[in-house]
Amino acid sequence: MSEHRFGALFIAVAGYILSPLSWWNDLLVNIPLALLLARPFSGWLYVPAFTLAYWLTNLLGFMLLHHGLRQMFSRTPVKLHWGKLTLASLFYTAIVAILVYFDWLNLPPMKGGTDG
Repeated sequence: MSEHRFGALFIAVAGYILSPLSWWNDLLVNIPLALLLARPFSGWLYVPAFTLAYWLTNLLGFMLLHHGLRQMFSRTPVKLHWGKLTLASLFYTAIVAILVYFDWLNLPPMKGGTDG
């Protein structure tokens, strides 16, 4: 495996770990990161800071996954375009939200919730 493809694979795996496509990422990765990033804030700013940090970790995951996969299947290194990555990530986020909203994406049941 070339150095280019190995680096792209590493970026894609990091993106998958941060993205909401892995069911375990919230408990083990995104919530702890969001708690850490929101820690400097207190009072009424804590919850918005936590929510924003949580959403940004998921968005970053989609961005890294998209960029890593594009690089893996490209013969030459792909230039990083933050604007295009942000739009692609927002598009992926909307798709996942739609799939969850219409119950086309089954989420694991929450303990103590109304799902089971």
